[in-house]
Amino acid sequence: MSVNADQPANNRNPLIKNALIALAILALGIAAAVVIVKSAPKPKKVKPEIQARLVEATDLRASENRPSWRTGGQVMASQQVMLTPQVSGRIIRIDEQAVPGARLAKGALLAQIDPADYQYQLAQSQAAYTQALAALDIEKGQASLAKEEYELSAARLSQQDRALVLREPQIAQAQAQVKTAKANLEQARLNLTRTEIRMPFAGQINSRSISVGSQVSSASNAFDLVNTDEFWIEVKIPAAFLTWLDRDHPVVIRQPGWGSQQRQARVLNVLPAVDSADRQVKLVLSLSDPLARHNPQQPVVLLNDFVDVQLFARALPDSYEVPTRFLDDDHRVWVVQDGELQQRTLKVLYKGRETSWVSALADEQSGFRDGDQLLASRVDAAVPGAPVRVLGAGNGGE
Repeated sequence: MSVNADQPANNRNPLIKNALIALAILALGIAAAVVIVKSAPKPKKVKPEIQARLVEATDLRASENRPSWRTGGQVMASQQVMLTPQVSGRIIRIDEQAVPGARLAKGALLAQIDPADYQYQLAQSQAAYTQALAALDIEKGQASLAKEEYELSAARLSQQDRALVLREPQIAQAQAQVKTAKANLEQARLNLTRTEIRMPFAGQINSRSISVGSQVSSASNAFDLVNTDEFWIEVKIPAAFLTWLDRDHPVVIRQPGWGSQQRQARVLNVLPAVDSADRQVKLVLSLSDPLARHNPQQPVVLLNDFVDVQLFARALPDSYEVPTRFLDDDHRVWVVQDGELQQRTLKVLYKGRETSWVSALADEQSGFRDGDQLLASRVDAAVPGAPVRVLGAGNGGE
């Protein structure tokens, strides 16, 4: 059997040939990739577009403003007495109108104490007074006779003896007895009138503590009376607001149940001591006709009511009202000026809890500028110059 010596060499030739073809394809691919990469368009650097934030802003208008302070106070009586009898005795009558809640005029009869004992005392005092007058007349007559006898005798006596002869001490004693009897008579008459318990002022009966048959004295409580022509309201304000307070401006009184209705009071006085707890100044306000008797359309204010009170300061001619929440501790606010955020330092005239009042007079360091709008939106990380769009200003806002 014969063997072909060229067979291994022939087998290697196709392998080499295939490898060369693969290398050629790879080289062509690399060359094509290089050409594609080099011929592809290069991206250009584009400055990113800054999107203006949509914000809310309010216009600023300088005008005459009055700072105000809102507080609350409890209504109390300007006059309230626990009426007690001035004489002792048994109640024989109580007027049919003398019931709790009734409003009575000054001098109206409330109750009657049995006057019998006081009528007897009056009669006795009248008799004693008449007797004292008669005794004085008798003494004067005797003194007149003594004077005639002394003049006829032509005696010379010392001044002291002469006064005794002319009965001057007896006359002085009789005159003193007349004065005492007259005072007792007046006291008896007064006690008799005091058996009638009457209203000391126009007002209402808050409560009644007696009834017919009650035995009363000057220590007995008969009626609790309240003057309803005027009520007082005690309120507190900061000491800083007191210097601005306009005491002549009406004070506004409100209650949640009144809706849009309100009442007006006036500043009566500033109390001499501050509150020991919060060191605030205490004021007393006067509210006339609290029960709205003269104007039934007004809401009624009752004793012990708690009402909302708004007091006003003196007028500030050129000023802006700015919500206090927009001010920082350095009295700065953010504004919108020509589509950009800007910060302004303000001259604060008075800073309240909800509203602050700032001067409209601007200088290089502080104050609003023409065209400023107060930023009303919360903007995180706000910086001066940041572009903004004002909502509803026709610049893309709704």
